[in-house]
Amino acid sequence: MFAAGKAVRGGIPIIFPWFGPNRRAPSAPQHGFARTATWHLDGVETAGTESLMLTLSLGDNDVGSQFWPEPFHAIYTVTFARPLSLRLAVQNRATHPITFEEALHSYFAVSDVTAVAISGLAGTTYVDKTEGARRKQQTAPLVTVRAETDRVYLDTPARCAIEDGRWCRRVLIEKHGAASTVVWNPWAEKGAAQPPMVTRTQICRRTWRGKAGRRCRCASIPPITPTTAASTSGSTARSAALTRDHGRS
Repeated sequence: MFAAGKAVRGGIPIIFPWFGPNRRAPSAPQHGFARTATWHLDGVETAGTESLMLTLSLGDNDVGSQFWPEPFHAIYTVTFARPLSLRLAVQNRATHPITFEEALHSYFAVSDVTAVAISGLAGTTYVDKTEGARRKQQTAPLVTVRAETDRVYLDTPARCAIEDGRWCRRVLIEKHGAASTVVWNPWAEKGAAQPPMVTRTQICRRTWRGKAGRRCRCASIPPITPTTAASTSGSTARSAALTRDHGRS
């Protein structure tokens, strides 16, 4: 349930303008202010019974953050169709370049997190945040979760998939405008401290542009130039009777 100032543990929270703790202001809220702010609903469009598109916006006047006082205008477009499509565009309204991090923080419902796997990340390098940000290679063809997992995969392909055999489902995720992919599950102990987290039946896969260790993944844009992070996901079942779209964040 949404409550002002509190993070939503599900759906697709928007991380902006920093990822994780604010390095310059430890007292700032985790993951920025966008996910706990009230956005404006600017438009609703339909295309028959096939799709519904919502356009929402957020500006610096809506948040008044002392931790990131830059003038900006963010537009979030969600298209409910086959597939579900998400688009986050940020415009710099300052007279100087601004730098920020952003992510679409997707929570996916799965049958059992220990029974699913993520394909499409083989051969990439990731930062393992459960082991002091050590850099490792993804040598196995599939990513599996058997314990607390918090990994930032760098320079990832545009497409990956969540393979859920128990639900006979394959969730395809495509992205552009963001180079990193995060795979996260806090596991039992940390999940219990973050209600209403349900760690066994959900997995988080984020489309992300930010920093990983000493390697810069920030977006830096000059004045009056929009930058966009977009992600598309759809769910394809092995049987037509089971086919359904699945929401992303």
